[in-house]
Amino acid sequence: MLKGVRRRLASGAHGAAAALDGVTRQDDVVSLGLASRGGRQVRGNGTLALTADALHFFMWVPSDSTVIQLADITAVDTVRVHAGKTIGGQLLRVAWRSASGEDAIAWRVPDLDGWLAALTTE
Repeated sequence: MLKGVRRRLASGAHGAAAALDGVTRQDDVVSLGLASRGGRQVRGNGTLALTADALHFFMWVPSDSTVIQLADITAVDTVRVHAGKTIGGQLLRVAWRSASGEDAIAWRVPDLDGWLAALTTE
């Protein structure tokens, strides 16, 4: 039963990512959350998708999304700890400017070097 629920949730996030125009890269990832929300938030599985003008993260449970305009990104790097959490490996971290100030998010991605290359050449 749990596998079926996970599959439906994953397909929903993939569906949202697939509905985007011009997805150039997409992977299932684990988010350690937004820096602005602190360490008490839960980690979240979801789909990370890159388009020509934005980076989209669709969290499966709870259903949530974060859209980062590429023009607003101030840093792309790797960290081992984000918002007081770690998963035991290098994480992709993206920092950006938003209307409410600076923020950052970090993900465990399956192809760290590929994501770094894609985001630093945009």
